[in-house]
Amino acid sequence: MLRADNYMGFARTTSVVLARLVFVLFIGVSVASVAQFELPVMSVRGAAMGGTSVALDDAASSLCNIAALARRSGYGAALSYRNDFMMAATSHKWVAAYGSLTPTGTVIATYHHYGGKTYNEQRLSAGYAQAVGNNISIGATMDYLYSGVSDGYYDAVRALTFTASMQFSLGRSWTMGARVSNPAAVKAGSNRLPVVLNIGTAWQTTTDFLTTIEIEKTIYSPATLRAGAEYCFLNHFAARVGIVTHPVEYCFGVGATYGRYGIDMSVAVHQLLGITSQIGLSATF
Repeated sequence: MLRADNYMGFARTTSVVLARLVFVLFIGVSVASVAQFELPVMSVRGAAMGGTSVALDDAASSLCNIAALARRSGYGAALSYRNDFMMAATSHKWVAAYGSLTPTGTVIATYHHYGGKTYNEQRLSAGYAQAVGNNISIGATMDYLYSGVSDGYYDAVRALTFTASMQFSLGRSWTMGARVSNPAAVKAGSNRLPVVLNIGTAWQTTTDFLTTIEIEKTIYSPATLRAGAEYCFLNHFAARVGIVTHPVEYCFGVGATYGRYGIDMSVAVHQLLGITSQIGLSATF
């Protein structure tokens, strides 16, 4: 009984800490201005589940919430390619890697490229994730941003910002995650970059079935609700579905693992703009 009381007391304390952090992050989102850089990224697995990425824990978490990697051992890498609305000029390419320094600390590096020959955006990030106690992990990255055009009439735009994230687990089946991108609302050229807050949860309802839900808020834009589900079967395969509001998108995907290697594919269908496809590879060592 004493152990149960201690556990419930710890859960209440950590819940209060999480609630205060969420409040502070929302305040940060409410006081910034908007620009055009797309700061948040997501894994292919998360994209198939409606873009619910911050509460997931896998080798591709270096793309969306590095706090999930704090207790991982060894090394890992992930590659991803996304084609927005079947146009090469709006394609995304990601590469990410992580390595364990201590049993509770991991370093992460990522690179993101968006666009084509005429216009492109690039993002280079380096960060560290650390476990705090048995239930909480935190992480942060420094992000160098670049955008440029090939016609020579406009100067390249550069900026330095950061991203902060955390994950909180209560038992083995329930995980919560949060990420705030560009909390300082730094400027890129003459415009301020958006502050973007993501808060989500993942619930392992059974051994084979996972449900997720996430809220994304960008300043001066309505909140976006994301939800998804994953069903694992035959020990190596997964089927995923998801939905996004504002704008409405329907998401689908599959995944397969073989030993240390994984492959994931996803498709998102926009009501007006059409199909966005994504494929990713991951490996752990």
